Amino acid sequence: MTVWNNIPIKRKLTGVILLTSMVSLLLACGAFILYEWTEFRTRMVDELSVQAAMIGANSTAALTFKDQGSAEDTLRALAFGRSVRAAVIFTPSREIFASYKSAKIPAEAELPFEEQGQRFEGDLLLLWRPITLTGQTVGTIALSAGLDAMTKRLWTYVGIAALILLFAMGAALLFASALQVLSPARFSAWRRRQGESTQKRISRSGRSTPARMKWDCWSGSSTTCSINLRTGMKLCDRPTMILKNECGAEPGS
Repeated sequence: MTVWNNIPIKRKLTGVILLTSMVSLLLACGAFILYEWTEFRTRMVDELSVQAAMIGANSTAALTFKDQGSAEDTLRALAFGRSVRAAVIFTPSREIFASYKSAKIPAEAELPFEEQGQRFEGDLLLLWRPITLTGQTVGTIALSAGLDAMTKRLWTYVGIAALILLFAMGAALLFASALQVLSPARFSAWRRRQGESTQKRISRSGRSTPARMKWDCWSGSSTTCSINLRTGMKLCDRPTMILKNECGAEPGS
């Protein structure tokens, strides 16, 4: 607390403004990134479910007639996509009927069997859907998809959030500096300097000095004039008001 108490109020004000802006932006960016991450996972499950349904619909005939070559041709079409890394079609007896693996999957890696569901494991999404024909289950399709697109998008959001944070901190620093320039203490000091400058100009021009102005205020003459050192305005013909506002005493005192 001793160190904090020794910090000038200007630096305290600047620090509070910067800290408030930084915390607010971090919370906003964090909430946005968390929302996008959750939403992306949901969309990915939906898209992979559609792919599984399409593959299952195109594989019913191959399962019915036990045509493994046709089923594998259907699975090889997944190579044109970038997200699916492996796919397996299981028979009702849980045996592998046809399979597909991308170059990113080790040859010995196999997808386990599950009747239905999905889960995330590391950087993979695993999904299982039943293959049905006239209401009867004739097989199961299992798909494995990578999360590379989601990871890339999240890092992009983090970079954008960092740029916004730096820009906002710079704007907050400029705002705090502007508040210091326009603070009442600096404004009063500016007025004092203006008054001193006006007094020097009056002295050089041979007009009334502050002592002469005070004597004029005390004189009570109807033609009394004085100059306000702060505003540079010339006041005449109201000695009493001039006396109260400029000299600080009643006539004759």
